[in-house]
Amino acid sequence: MGVRLVKNYIVKSGSIDDLKGIVVLDRVVFVLSRTPEEIEDKLKLQKDVHITVATISDGRLVGYGIGHEYKGKYYLWSLAVLPEYRRKGIGSEIIDEQNNFAREKGYASFLVKTSNRWKEMLRLLLKKEFNIIGFKEHEWEDGPLGSAIWLEKNIL
Repeated sequence: MGVRLVKNYIVKSGSIDDLKGIVVLDRVVFVLSRTPEEIEDKLKLQKDVHITVATISDGRLVGYGIGHEYKGKYYLWSLAVLPEYRRKGIGSEIIDEQNNFAREKGYASFLVKTSNRWKEMLRLLLKKEFNIIGFKEHEWEDGPLGSAIWLEKNIL
C-alpha cells in the first residue's frame, strides 16, 4: 500500500504505533474509552490486520480504518473521521485503501457493520456499491439507532 496525497491530507498504511492517536480520535467520535493495549490485544488475535490512517499536513491524525479477516472475508472493523474533516473524501479514501489491501490479499468479499446512528457512513457505503446483507436490532444500547446493519461488497 502506498502513500496518497489527496487534497489537503495524506492517506497511508498505518501501524500499531498509531494506536495512541486512534484511541484519542475514538474518544471524540465514538466516546469510547478503550486503550491502545486493548486494541492491540484484539488485533493480535486477527489475521490480515491492516491499519489505514489519514493525516493533515502537520501530521495530526484526522481519520483511520482498521480491518482484518472475519469468517473468510475481509472486515472493516472500525473507521472514524473527526467531525470537522467529514464530507471531504477522507472516509471514502480510507475505505478504498482497505479495499485495495483486501483485494491484494485475495479476499472476494469486503464486510462492514454500521448502524442507524451513522447515516453518513451508511450513505457512503451504499454509494460505494456495498449491499445490505443483514440487520440486528438493538446490537448497541442506542435504541433504534443501535441496530446493526451489515453490508458487503464483492471485490474480485
